[in-house]
Amino acid sequence: MSNKKFHGQDKRETVGNFFVYEIWENFMPDKLAGGEKLQYFPGILSEEQIRILIPFWKDLGVKLNDPILSLQLDKNGGTTTLYQYTDGRDEAPPNARCGIIKPIMEKGIKKMVLADSTRSTFVLHVSVNSSSLENDIRDFVSIIENNSLTEDELREKGAQEEVFSNTFVFDKRNNKTII
Repeated sequence: MSNKKFHGQDKRETVGNFFVYEIWENFMPDKLAGGEKLQYFPGILSEEQIRILIPFWKDLGVKLNDPILSLQLDKNGGTTTLYQYTDGRDEAPPNARCGIIKPIMEKGIKKMVLADSTRSTFVLHVSVNSSSLENDIRDFVSIIENNSLTEDELREKGAQEEVFSNTFVFDKRNNKTII
């Protein structure tokens, strides 16, 4: 029996709603160009804020080959997502070193999500250089600001949900294939 531990940010004691953004290199979840965690409030990403932040986020990603903008809303503290290697290493995988839930980019990483019915996490991944960047952000904002959407409606809007996890991911990256 393995006694390796899972790594990541344990949010089970976290109270409140938080908004996080990160600019990172596609396929390298821990190669960050910038990011910030803020207390969430409705309207945090108004139309005016979006127009101001897009050039800022693009500037942050200029030194990356394939920059990705990730936005995450943790409601009621959010879900806890932890990772471990399955090959015996007892170190934090790249995904565990980030504030945002990102796709697993290498084989041999196991993910565990701790959630309950009162906590949820919403994530958007979008290519910074995408022609639909602004629309994708607007669509995501309309989702996170609408507290009445059902899980079925979230899936209809493109959410990839892990069963029983209360984690809803909208992956709009242009390139999702690892070469």
